[in-house]
Amino acid sequence: NLCVWESAAVDKSVSFEGVNRIFGYGSLCWKPPCDEREIVKTETVYVKDLKRRFWQSSCDHRGTPEYPGLVVTLLGKDHPDYGDEEEENQVFGVCFSIRKSYLSTILPDLDYRERHGYTRTLVDTFDPKTKKSLGSAIVYLAKPGNDPAYAGPLEDNEIGKIISNSTGPSGTNIGYFNKLLKFCESHGWRDAHLKSIQKSML
Repeated sequence: NLCVWESAAVDKSVSFEGVNRIFGYGSLCWKPPCDEREIVKTETVYVKDLKRRFWQSSCDHRGTPEYPGLVVTLLGKDHPDYGDEEEENQVFGVCFSIRKSYLSTILPDLDYRERHGYTRTLVDTFDPKTKKSLGSAIVYLAKPGNDPAYAGPLEDNEIGKIISNSTGPSGTNIGYFNKLLKFCESHGWRDAHLKSIQKSML
């Protein structure tokens, strides 16, 4: 299957040295990257100039190679489908600080978990209250030109049809969508894209 690699791609243009924080904006929000005993700190953060979109195919978690589901990815300003600059471009999520001595142990596991066309890179994170930078964090997203599982841009009703009918080894696609929407709402995070998809399914 073209859209599933042996492991996630790694951004060679950044240095991961000293970075022990991982930013989650999809399933990591409710399914932490490792045993909680290895997590030093969990905090709510947001990232700028990125958009969360349900535009990444899923053949290995929420769908199958025959019937791919959809999961979220992040689009940066360098992505051709980033769209209007005026649209909301802050994405809220969870940042996990991992015990530094343990990070090298979990990165291969995370790279495998995110092998569906994602690239491991770095992103700046910000405090929702103070708006100040909290430093860099590791993130997995679809890189333009190196994203074989990228399915976007898709209309909301098309996304709704796919996620309503797809199931994979990690569970139903609609279960993934509902968990992400519920997680965002429980934290008071407004995500217009998720709400628009939900409305299309009513």
